[in-house]
Amino acid sequence: MDRVVGFEKYRTRRWLWMFRVGVGLLIAVLLFLLWRGWRMIAERGTLDLLGLLREDREIIAEYWQDTVSIAIAELPQKTLLRAAVVVAVIIFVLFLTRRRRRIIQRKLLDIAKAGRKRY
Repeated sequence: MDRVVGFEKYRTRRWLWMFRVGVGLLIAVLLFLLWRGWRMIAERGTLDLLGLLREDREIIAEYWQDTVSIAIAELPQKTLLRAAVVVAVIIFVLFLTRRRRRIIQRKLLDIAKAGRKRY
């Protein structure tokens, strides 16, 4: 029984490690893309432009479509699209591994029970 518990411990830990590393890398890529996008927005002065537009509310209310199109044109669209793809991949991975994570959780509980019974 100890060999079975040891094997399951090894296999479960390996899967959890791979899952956490994979999701961690995806989150790191997402954070890098968001940081890069923010840096590009700061370099282009988009926030300054929107700050100027905010000062005159009547003009913004009248020409809001132009204001939105200017804001969208100033955004780093490729970087934000890549970030959206990474978010979609993270959600997809979490959705696909939902059942496996429940099984792993049950295995960890069983391994903990087997460890307590032995002593």
